[in-house]
Amino acid sequence: MKSILFFLGTLFVLSSCTKKENVKENIKDQVLYYIKFPDTIYKGKSVNGEIYYSSHFEKLTKNFIKKDTIRRLKFYMNLTDNLDYDNEYLLDTDNYFSATDYKTIPFYDVSFKETGTFYIDGIILDQLYCNTFKKDEEGEFIVNMSEIKFRINKKIVVIDSIK
Repeated sequence: MKSILFFLGTLFVLSSCTKKENVKENIKDQVLYYIKFPDTIYKGKSVNGEIYYSSHFEKLTKNFIKKDTIRRLKFYMNLTDNLDYDNEYLLDTDNYFSATDYKTIPFYDVSFKETGTFYIDGIILDQLYCNTFKKDEEGEFIVNMSEIKFRINKKIVVIDSIK
């Protein structure tokens, strides 16, 4: 029995220590989200919304600050009539909203001055910082950072108000 446990333990250690290079994970398999916002709004009317978000980071923590981990969850938002630009453009904005808990990101004051088809477009940036409790050569604690950048959008139709 001891030899079987030793063999299984050795197998586990060897398999977990293998180097995994050039492995691309499908981010869509790691993230679930829902944008709570109407499909149609009136021109000039301000509307608030929420994003419900879930990632595999929740297996590690559901708190934003714990003794050994810090998690940041933000939504960088752009209101646009086309989606023809890259992700880095979306991150280069001061228009972002932070999560209120580990799964809810509220956003506020969405309005359009014209009628037509528009999009709420943005990047969810989910960052997890974990203290390794090891120190580098300068005596500073080493912190591992993992992040998920995930682009989301929702089509919005803007109509004239009914008079």
